[in-house]
Amino acid sequence: MEPSLARTAELGVGAFAGVEAARFTMPAFRKQVLAEYSLSPSLLKYAEEQTAVSLAAVLRAIRNFGLTDQAFTDWGVVSGPRFLGREFLTRYLDKFHRQGPLAASPLITPYLSLHAVSGTISLALQSHGPNLGVGGSAGNVQEALLAGLTMQQEHALPGVWVTASEWDPEPIPDDTGQQPEPVCRAVALALTPDAVNGISLNLRLSVNGNHQDCPPSTVADLAEFLAARQGKWSCLVGGQGCLELTTTAAAPSSRAA
Repeated sequence: MEPSLARTAELGVGAFAGVEAARFTMPAFRKQVLAEYSLSPSLLKYAEEQTAVSLAAVLRAIRNFGLTDQAFTDWGVVSGPRFLGREFLTRYLDKFHRQGPLAASPLITPYLSLHAVSGTISLALQSHGPNLGVGGSAGNVQEALLAGLTMQQEHALPGVWVTASEWDPEPIPDDTGQQPEPVCRAVALALTPDAVNGISLNLRLSVNGNHQDCPPSTVADLAEFLAARQGKWSCLVGGQGCLELTTTAAAPSSRAA
């Protein structure tokens, strides 16, 4: 999907959360997420780490903002991972070269593709709205937010869940002693036509102006802003516009874990 930057647009943010997990804690983290939210073990059995952390961010936002009884049947989902599955794919390619085609798992495509994150979140929420993965490399945060805003406006959806995720630093395959320890981070935001729960947090796209003060952004930057909810967060989009998150009121805690 190639979003259009033809006009100014604005949406409310009805819920948000940030989650992080260190590389060595991921097996326990998966089990904790499944148990805490009563999910089927099969949902995350083969999922990549960014998928697990992104889903956890969505579920935490739902819980923290009192949306557990809300149906997300008609909602859309947009996910922007960065370098999804790179470490897993390195191992699979090595096995393919050493042992041949039978050593390569057929699960590579559904679980390591760009759309795997949004697809898994849609399954967990039983959402039948559109879902897609965007980004995939640097710039994943702004691409995810822009695609989510565009999806909601073009399809008049009741809401769109947007996630962005990344490793910091990128894991080195088979290096269990890598320093600093890689941390997988994700943020989730519920974009709605109007803000809910008394949250005055809005996502605004402005174009055709002077946006030199809009820097590139990372998941860590966005998570820090959402945790503090002070001032303004912004990022440059395609050299033509700027995405801004602004808040004027306090909201329930969504501190990363």
